[in-house]
Amino acid sequence: MIKLSDVKEFLNIDYDDNDRYLLSLIDAVKFRARTVIGDFLNTPELDNAMLNDVAAMYQNRGDG
Repeated sequence: MIKLSDVKEFLNIDYDDNDRYLLSLIDAVKFRARTVIGDFLNTPELDNAMLNDVAAMYQNRGDG
């Protein structure tokens, strides 16, 4: 399961200003994963998909 530190490393973020926002994105992608595939096993592929999902939401946060 992905953690805040995984997301920050993936996005190359080394400051804490957006930690609360990033945590909310992590919660959102975990909820989405459970909604789509139900209870899931923690796999590297799923972690990578969730990291990419968080990255897409983070990078498009001002678009709307």
